[in-house]
Amino acid sequence: MKKVYLFPAIAVMAAMTACTKEPVNTTVPEDELVPVQFGLASPNYSVTTKASGGLEQWNNTTLYVYGFDRAAADYSTPFIDNVSATAASTASISLTVINEETQESYYYEDGVNYDFYGYHVDDAATPEAATPTPIIVPEEGSTQDSDGTELTKGVYIPFTINGSQDLMVAKADPAADIVGTELEDVGTDKVYSAYAARRDVHPTLEFKHQLARFKFQIKSGATSGDNVYVTSIKILDQKQKGYLRVVGETQGIVEATNGNDPVDFALMEKDTDGSMKELTEVKPENTFVDGRTQEATKVGESIMILPGGTSCKIALKTRAEGITTAIPEQTHTILASDLLKTGTEESAGANSFEAGKYYTITIIIYGPEEIKITATLDEWEDGGGVEWDPDK
Repeated sequence: MKKVYLFPAIAVMAAMTACTKEPVNTTVPEDELVPVQFGLASPNYSVTTKASGGLEQWNNTTLYVYGFDRAAADYSTPFIDNVSATAASTASISLTVINEETQESYYYEDGVNYDFYGYHVDDAATPEAATPTPIIVPEEGSTQDSDGTELTKGVYIPFTINGSQDLMVAKADPAADIVGTELEDVGTDKVYSAYAARRDVHPTLEFKHQLARFKFQIKSGATSGDNVYVTSIKILDQKQKGYLRVVGETQGIVEATNGNDPVDFALMEKDTDGSMKELTEVKPENTFVDGRTQEATKVGESIMILPGGTSCKIALKTRAEGITTAIPEQTHTILASDLLKTGTEESAGANSFEAGKYYTITIIIYGPEEIKITATLDEWEDGGGVEWDPDK
């Protein structure tokens, strides 16, 4: 039998951005096997490699893919079973998913409709292994993991985060993928299948961030702040353990019930080899001139936390040139309800820190012990911001 070797491509997108598909040319006779070919979307943002503090560009980024027969009663027999693939760079237009047993593409079985899922877990999978080890709850009902967390029907990846990793999930949407095709007026009953693929309808995976992200920047608010160094920034008392539900009726994060004592997440920076390392102290790059606060200086990468909290406490350590006495650590509580939309004085209207949004924390340094903090909501999707001002 003649086989058509078309390698799959996974489309990767930012949350809440439009999907621009490239045309997929598939002309497969009815009597030949049809390879699973993921629709290609043009990403409007990018992501980085392992433990990068918030994905900014594809850079040898590992993604994992699942596929299931939609009619199957449970999740015990995947069609595509947690198969990894690498997004090499921002310019990548495809991502190959190969069946390790056959070293070929996966092929649709005629008459079968499938669902497709994807996820990215950075280096946060627990236990840490070459391939994340899933927990599968195959049937309706629930089970409890060893820590007592209740898990309902689905596929879960246990994780332990430290503030530097990004977690994402994706699920192909049949209704979205038939738009502009000959199946648009027919419906989704035969999507995704060999029948649909022969009519150029292919699954598109739209990856969505599951954590809330905080970025940090500093600027001098007075000449006395020009030579003050930020030596450490932390977000205090954060939960770090949970389960990423990648397959199931809903996707997202389930927090671990027990053994999840709060820890502090320290802001880190990227080393020359792309790995994360301890933050190097930094002072404002631009001095305070003519009574004006100058452009801000980026500090480190970012800190990502579990979403849903209504407040978080930030701890800041500084030192000043010419002063040997240690400056006490300063803390400030940021309320989600205080966030401002970027570039405005308008409230972002946030009730909590949300998944897929990032918050820019601006630290204005007036002197060794006088700090003002503002926080704004920016895209991934902009979440808002707030100020830390000792005078208020």
